[in-house]
Amino acid sequence: MPAEMPAAMILAARGFGALLFGASALGKGRNLGEFAAIIARHVPLAGRGSAALAGAIIAIEGLCAVFLASGVASPVGGVLGIVLLLGFALVMARALRRGERDLDCGCRFGAARQAITWPLVWRNLVFAAALFPALARWAQAPGRLEWIDGLGAGAAMFVLAALATQLIHLHDRTVQLQQRFS
Repeated sequence: MPAEMPAAMILAARGFGALLFGASALGKGRNLGEFAAIIARHVPLAGRGSAALAGAIIAIEGLCAVFLASGVASPVGGVLGIVLLLGFALVMARALRRGERDLDCGCRFGAARQAITWPLVWRNLVFAAALFPALARWAQAPGRLEWIDGLGAGAAMFVLAALATQLIHLHDRTVQLQQRFS
């Protein structure tokens, strides 16, 4: 990773991450009890502490969103976001390797229940990679056009991420229906 990058790339990564983690934290926060139950199924050792772990994940996602959106400690927000996404990918991959395909991913930013699948694991890895520019320094201080380009690109990335998540969900539902009726 270069130490310096174009401002628009950094702003795009920050905007994408802020929207991703802000939406995720809000969605999970609205369904805290359900999210805690999902955590308990994914991390059996959490047991009675699953509500605390769910709350901590939501708080960290909220911090990521604030750090990335405000620019205050945005590299910290980027690192936290990357670690969260890699952790989510690891937990899902581990469950898939054990054959636990009926677990809900707990993502919630798409607002749809979604069983874990390999495409969701890969999605999280791509999202983590998209945050790496947020760790870099400005090659040059951003001007108005860089702000517009960067934040517009970050918003577009978020919309594409939401669409990709919904397409993965629709594909999975189609496969389930085909299996059910064949």
